[in-house]
Amino acid sequence: MKEENNEKGGIRFLRWPWNIVIYLLLIVVLRIFAIPIILILMRVQQKNNPHGIAEGYCLSRTRKRLSWLIWSLLAFFIGVCLGVFFYVEMQQDKSYWEYMDYIKFGIAGGGAVLLFIAGIYLAFVAVRDTFFPAKSGLAQSIRNQLPFPDGAPPVDELFAMVDNDLKENGHWFGPVGIGKEWVLGESANRIERIRGIFTIDEIHQHNTQTGTRTSRTLQLALIDDRWKKAVTDFRDPGDLKAAADFLSLRVPDAARGKNGQCSTFWTMDEMKREAFEREFRHKRNLREADLAWKESADNISQEVILRQTDGSMTSRVTLSLVREQLKHCSTDGGLFFTLTLSHPMEKDGRIYRAMNCFGGQAEGSQTKGNMVLLTIDFTDSKRNANLTMAQSMDARKAESVLEKWLNQQLPDWKGWIPSQKG
Repeated sequence: MKEENNEKGGIRFLRWPWNIVIYLLLIVVLRIFAIPIILILMRVQQKNNPHGIAEGYCLSRTRKRLSWLIWSLLAFFIGVCLGVFFYVEMQQDKSYWEYMDYIKFGIAGGGAVLLFIAGIYLAFVAVRDTFFPAKSGLAQSIRNQLPFPDGAPPVDELFAMVDNDLKENGHWFGPVGIGKEWVLGESANRIERIRGIFTIDEIHQHNTQTGTRTSRTLQLALIDDRWKKAVTDFRDPGDLKAAADFLSLRVPDAARGKNGQCSTFWTMDEMKREAFEREFRHKRNLREADLAWKESADNISQEVILRQTDGSMTSRVTLSLVREQLKHCSTDGGLFFTLTLSHPMEKDGRIYRAMNCFGGQAEGSQTKGNMVLLTIDFTDSKRNANLTMAQSMDARKAESVLEKWLNQQLPDWKGWIPSQKG
């Protein structure tokens, strides 16, 4: 038995394709008695080479499709049995046939054809994914999520994108690995494109002649912005829930649900999909803006003090707090607030100290929205005069100007009116 060393040393396991060769030799020599030995070897293989990390997560995942050949052979075998039954029945005298005889005859013929088609498909996918990974379904799922699928890199580079992400940032929950940019299950999903995260945990009961059989379906279903659904089967309900919870932290704005809610979300009409996508992008943009502000806050040298209409002040100023104050001012002409720099900003002979926001009145046109008046207090050192720049604008533009002020940036002076303070 040929073994290979792991790159880290110490751990030994069978590499592809030697593991398959050994399994086939055991089957030839021991026949049915090889099954427990093969299961033990596969268990050791899985323990020493988790998720196929040695040869790459993606490549290992495609090679596992080789097991579909077993299901293909089983489909062919049952198809042959049904075909033989169908042929024998054709030779019989049908003058004494009853209603059920015709039903069995039709089921045998139709079943044989369907099983032959299924066997051919399973064999084709097994050979394609195992020996031609560039044409595999996994490789295609990665290509389709790139900005330019037609110009996608070779399969080695495609798989490396996912493999490197999982090696550096991967968390594994049963058969699913979740990195910073990719999720690897039965197929690959780019995290930023995920729009729906659903868990399916259903118990099915089937009545048979010997009693009632119960089966349980455990699946993680992911729906992306193309409205394509990727489903991965689980064995442990704990792993399924943990994977969905962890992925929700990666995509907090994605829809979350279970069982039938997945089909409801997936089958939404075009108008509802577009509305959901707009809302999703809006929430994501707001969150990214807040995150950018928090990350840049450490680089601001001046402290900002917020003074409200009632005279209360705070130095713990965040973008969300400023947005809240702006919202109040835009709907109430009697409100105002001031953002004062504890260390004034000097530029081109001017010393900028504070920005004021005064509430305005709602415009009659809904397209313009509510208006506010922004003023900036500064001192012209050359003229030794206290001056003010002022401009009325809608709340959306005001928010952009206020955000720049928090980041120690001056606005574009086009449209601003200078005046001298009394």
